[in-house]
Amino acid sequence: TIMYTSGTTGDPKGVELSHAAVAATVAGLDTFLASVNFPLGPSDAMLSYLPLAHIFDRTAEELFLWVGGRIGYFQGDVRSLVDDIAALKPTLFLGVPRVFDRIYAGALAKVKAAGGLKAALFHWGFARKLWALEAGYPHHKAAPFFDRLVFSKVKQGLGGRVRMIVSGGAPLARHVEDFLKVTMCAPVVQGYGLTETCAASCIAIPDDGADAGTVGPPLPSIELRLEAVPDMGCDPAADPPRGEVCIAGPAIFSGYYRDPEKTAEVLGPDGWFHTGDIGMLTPGGG
Repeated sequence: TIMYTSGTTGDPKGVELSHAAVAATVAGLDTFLASVNFPLGPSDAMLSYLPLAHIFDRTAEELFLWVGGRIGYFQGDVRSLVDDIAALKPTLFLGVPRVFDRIYAGALAKVKAAGGLKAALFHWGFARKLWALEAGYPHHKAAPFFDRLVFSKVKQGLGGRVRMIVSGGAPLARHVEDFLKVTMCAPVVQGYGLTETCAASCIAIPDDGADAGTVGPPLPSIELRLEAVPDMGCDPAADPPRGEVCIAGPAIFSGYYRDPEKTAEVLGPDGWFHTGDIGMLTPGGG
């Protein structure tokens, strides 16, 4: 299959992804989710509203086809997204920061409009639950009283059945991530990847405070290393390690369609893809 890059930093490039690369990505995601006690199956559902030409949605749908889950397609108008969510009641919700920023702003506006005792109770419960989550309590034990009394109403905004929220495409602001994980009563994780790596290269571990605000460790189908960038002061041997993110493994693309020169610029003969992104390893390996 050929997936085209967005072209925001130059002319769009046709990324050649083999069946083996897609299969390796799906297998890596399936293995990861099972290892963190979040297996997907026929009872799960996802809402497809991101462009199918975007590798993020494409990979998620292929995962759902593999596990036998349900995929609901939105009406084509983001203004009707609330109705689509209410109809499908997804268990896995995928989004980009722009979408989550809107959810955050809308929910806070309702809290502010409620005012008085309701707003005070919301903020009190929010602070208490966030503290519990950061202390290592799992979601269902962090603040069950406030979940029933306050946050269950907010959770209905995503259909009421969401078990995990995944953000990708760009960094998600930490305050928005914290807001979602508290009010939606579900883990919120960020992921990292490119069209050239089938989207899913790294993903944060749910309910792991050390991974909050990061994209987490690489998936089982991915090899990752950092390469020194002296001009930017990035040294993989420093503490913390920093450098250009390089990725290898069976999920990597084969090359750019009819563009061997561009391919040679980023994909070495040793199979390592140079992303051009600067990354830093956390003490926990994320």
